[in-house]
Amino acid sequence: MTTAAPVNTKTAPHRELEFGSIADIAEELGRIEAAHAAGTLSHTGNWTAGQIMDHCAKLFVAALDGGEKAFPAPMIWLIRAAFFKSAMGPKPMPRGFKAPKSFQPAPEVDFSTGLQHLRSRVNRVLHGEKMTHPSAIFGKMTHDQWEMIQRKHCAMHLGFLKYD
Repeated sequence: MTTAAPVNTKTAPHRELEFGSIADIAEELGRIEAAHAAGTLSHTGNWTAGQIMDHCAKLFVAALDGGEKAFPAPMIWLIRAAFFKSAMGPKPMPRGFKAPKSFQPAPEVDFSTGLQHLRSRVNRVLHGEKMTHPSAIFGKMTHDQWEMIQRKHCAMHLGFLKYD
């Protein structure tokens, strides 16, 4: 059995999505689910739809429930100083960044599992739960800052899913 060469996600076909709210993410999940049921869903990156949604869910888990510290405090301050302003700015999240191992999806995550993981976390926020845990990369963040990151992160990753 041969394995396909990895896709360069910086140059792969990609839908430019922009979510103005967490509810917009929920609506996109409905469209993705309908396309999957119709057999018209495909992906243009290295991860399947299930893996993409599972990966996006992991960032929600970190914000809602807490996660591992990726870097010691002095490193977090340096990273925050270098990247936080652009992360909170109007531009989309850049593509092609390799996620830390703890945020990578398992190869066997199927569509239904990934969808359930992401939808359940999105619904927690839609039902009023606040994202208040520190970021492994940026340290302490407000709920509104987390929401901005989640919207941009989901827009970037879900943009690799294509449907009619």
